[in-house]
Amino acid sequence: MENLGFVIDEGLKKCDEMDKFSGVIHVSLEGEVVYEKSVGFADRSNETVNTIDTSFGIASGAKLFTAVAIMKLVEAGKLSLNDRLKDLIDVNLKNIDDDVSVHHLLTHTSGIEDYFDESGDNDYADSFGGIPNGKLRKVADFLPLIEDKGMKFRPGESVSYSNAGYIFLGLIVEAVSKMEFHNFVESKILKPCRLNSTGYHELDSMPEKTATGYIDAEDDDSWTSNIFSIPAKGGPDGGIFTTAGDLIRFWNILLDGKFLSKEYVDMILNPQVRMNQIIEYGYGVYILREKEVAKKYFIMGMDPGVSFRYSYYPENGYSIVVLGNSEFDDFEINEAVVEAIKGKQ
Repeated sequence: MENLGFVIDEGLKKCDEMDKFSGVIHVSLEGEVVYEKSVGFADRSNETVNTIDTSFGIASGAKLFTAVAIMKLVEAGKLSLNDRLKDLIDVNLKNIDDDVSVHHLLTHTSGIEDYFDESGDNDYADSFGGIPNGKLRKVADFLPLIEDKGMKFRPGESVSYSNAGYIFLGLIVEAVSKMEFHNFVESKILKPCRLNSTGYHELDSMPEKTATGYIDAEDDDSWTSNIFSIPAKGGPDGGIFTTAGDLIRFWNILLDGKFLSKEYVDMILNPQVRMNQIIEYGYGVYILREKEVAKKYFIMGMDPGVSFRYSYYPENGYSIVVLGNSEFDDFEINEAVVEAIKGKQ
């Protein structure tokens, strides 16, 4: 679409959230890039700029990779969505209902109390139960945070977003595959899909072209990095690093139905549960529908020093990626792009 990139850029100039933005904005139409913009520093101390190829943490956006890992095992016949958590992992689950299934964990309907209450204003780092974040590198390292959690409701009776549920999914991947979770995702998903700039990087040994997350002070121009505020290595509930290009590639590979067969892709993308009056949820993916027709699929994540949103609009084939290593309203930036596209159509 002629001059669309200019129109998007002009629309973003009117968005107040761009004053806080540091990261990458990428817009594509059916795989063809129509707009790219990089802003800010990947490393503020050394003034290393963000580029289109910079990798960013995506916080809870990583749940899609966990859901795909589970579905690969289901497709291979090694796991069933109806299998019960208690039958799959060798962990004392004395406070967890025996009927919690893989499906419940994927859809946040397990009823398991989370280790972090995302409905409040709590500091994410305070949810680590006194464990230094540098000790949180393997899935099993999170067990002290979740193994004594109780139930908020019986499985399937309601919905409540649960990072703990996705930690249990990671433990299931390890138990069923006999592989460490990160190794499974890297060898069974990232490498086959050629997502060469995606990985679970450790904060104290990040590779080049990877952005550090930054937390800006509210009352002055000072800042700190997020290296003491999030787990040292991401896991099943969040924290993978990736680029806009890899995200677009991964989404298109899923839609193509060659990595996972269409039957299992449909399970990921079809509504499994309603999160609220507007938004539904598949497996690791949010869905916005009107009159039973999907208008938008999206994944998102926010941690200290991380703001992320990926949106796909099936009716017109647009993908919008907002990757950031600062804290801002990624929804407002996404909507500024949407409005610019609408104005051009």
